[in-house]
Amino acid sequence: MTAEQFRLLRMQDTRIKPLNQWALHEIFVKGRSQRALAAELGMTRSAMSQLVRKAWQRYLERSGTDTRLVTLTVTIPANYEHALHAWVRDALRSSTLPDQGSRQPCGRPHERSATVASQAEQK
Repeated sequence: MTAEQFRLLRMQDTRIKPLNQWALHEIFVKGRSQRALAAELGMTRSAMSQLVRKAWQRYLERSGTDTRLVTLTVTIPANYEHALHAWVRDALRSSTLPDQGSRQPCGRPHERSATVASQAEQK
């Protein structure tokens, strides 16, 4: 998710605490790990997962949100998790198409699943 897409979520209009809004920005825009941020903020992984899930649902429900999104759930061996996240980051860096959007890993690390949301190319 781009910073602009995150801004359009208008998280300040929700009851989500500013610190949690910051955490969501770190996860969705900067690609930080839910697990690491939960530990940093003293939250359970379950609470962080619920916070992310609610924010993602808000993103999908917002009017004007690009509906060309495809959500893929990939279950991989735990020792490949880091490599998958690195691959997604590299793909984002190498993308030069301004309308291609953002691909952001998220999911529940304790289940070793990574969910990658990506925009399909408009034809």
